[in-house]
Amino acid sequence: MDSNDEWSDFGIDSDDHDDDDGKEVEKTILTFSDIQEAMQSQIADIQSVFGMSNGECRVWLQKFNWGKEKVMEHFYENPDFKNSNESSGGPTEDQICDICCEETQLIGLHCNHLACLECWKAYLAEKIKEGKSQIGCIGSDCKQIIHDEKIQEFLEDPKILEGFVRNTVNAYVETSRCLIWCPGTNCGNAIKSLNLDPHHVTCSCGTRFCFSCGQNPHEPVTCALLKIWSKKCLKEQDNISGAEYSSDKETLHWVLSNTKDCPKCNTAIEKNGGCNKMTCRSAKCRYKFCWLCLKDWAVHGYGYCNVFTQNTEETRDSRADLLRFLFFYNRFKAHEQSLELEKKLRSKVSSQLEDSEGISCSDVKSLEKTINILSESRHTLMYTYIFAYYLEQNNQSIIFESNQKDLEMATEQLSGYLEQDWDFTNKSDFHKILDKSRYVEHRRNVLLEHCAQKDGLELNTTGVSKKKKSSGFKRRRPWRMVVIVLAIVVVFIINFFLWRHIFYQSTPSEIEIEHMQSPLEYSSVE
Repeated sequence: MDSNDEWSDFGIDSDDHDDDDGKEVEKTILTFSDIQEAMQSQIADIQSVFGMSNGECRVWLQKFNWGKEKVMEHFYENPDFKNSNESSGGPTEDQICDICCEETQLIGLHCNHLACLECWKAYLAEKIKEGKSQIGCIGSDCKQIIHDEKIQEFLEDPKILEGFVRNTVNAYVETSRCLIWCPGTNCGNAIKSLNLDPHHVTCSCGTRFCFSCGQNPHEPVTCALLKIWSKKCLKEQDNISGAEYSSDKETLHWVLSNTKDCPKCNTAIEKNGGCNKMTCRSAKCRYKFCWLCLKDWAVHGYGYCNVFTQNTEETRDSRADLLRFLFFYNRFKAHEQSLELEKKLRSKVSSQLEDSEGISCSDVKSLEKTINILSESRHTLMYTYIFAYYLEQNNQSIIFESNQKDLEMATEQLSGYLEQDWDFTNKSDFHKILDKSRYVEHRRNVLLEHCAQKDGLELNTTGVSKKKKSSGFKRRRPWRMVVIVLAIVVVFIINFFLWRHIFYQSTPSEIEIEHMQSPLEYSSVE
């Protein structure tokens, strides 16, 4: 849909909302009926030009993603279009229904795919239950779309018809780049925004979420990176059956003690029985090996393992990758747990305020803002550990880690302050909390601004550092250098003795030199 045209269809004043970067984001909160009115407005525009039925206009608009101009262009280029949902006529005389094999009156569309009314009802009800808003003909391989009026004619149950209307509205929202449903519990509102850049919005129900993906706010992580992280978490949880990642320190010990990596695909496997014959859980691998020595079971058999075998470099790297993932995952979950526990602070502070006398309304709002700052900072800290997991190590990453550390320390201090029993009428205590909250907000903004920089911070979506990929070679390199040096020394020594031997063999001794005389000396003797 064209975003500019859409705004004119709603006729609702938009709200201005500050996003996390302090920029004004134009948004509108729409109810279910508001969206229906916007749909009907576009349908009426098409209907007034081409004289089609309400349902047929909706089908064509949805086919072209609710682009009115595209629909009009299509029909101007194809003026001989036909109302393809005209009835095939009234009910036929009693015939055998091809679906239920009952002899009864059959009805259908002009495509002449006929069925009894009960079969039509069952077919349409099933499609609506599946969430379909464009329902094809009951005939096999027929591409004819049934218009809304025909669906209303065939169906009598108001609940099923209500479900169909809901499906059409859902399709309208999902088609639009400027609309998204609020994910809040029991909230039927949609949010409309002209700002298509990643940003966060807040619904009237209080739910705050990412406008791009509908998930919880996840700065500084992008929607794409969050999706990769979610898949990574599912993969690791599937690899270690029965292991629940937690913030407990015993998690790492459990992984080391109860799992080993498949020698073939490096998938982490849990030993949950006494037999040492193991089968890799990966559907693509299914490699059978010995739990003790990791050798191929086809060669190993039920023999004994009494020979120590050093783990391969790849196995050690795989284990290190898993431990590295757990390091960041556990901290992500720890802040998530703290976020849930800190929700109780709101009610605690509220009860303390009720017991306090002489506190002004502005002070109450300041404390509410303080709790919101704590919640937002805790939320940001959660996702900084996802960001850090994919972050390449360089000078900028050191700055990031420093900013993360500062925010983490300040957030913990603010949380500790709010958990204490304060006398909010005491201006000294009150300002101490407000000062700390302002500092936390400042550190959060500093961190987010640094993460938003395009230069310097490099993200690797594999989660394995480029430096780490070559670390195996670097670990082996000193040994290679030692071997090379020893080889050079040995060659030098051999050459030294060899040349020494040749030199002494070819050089005459002192006695030989004394007995050697030149031809002139021999001639003088004669």
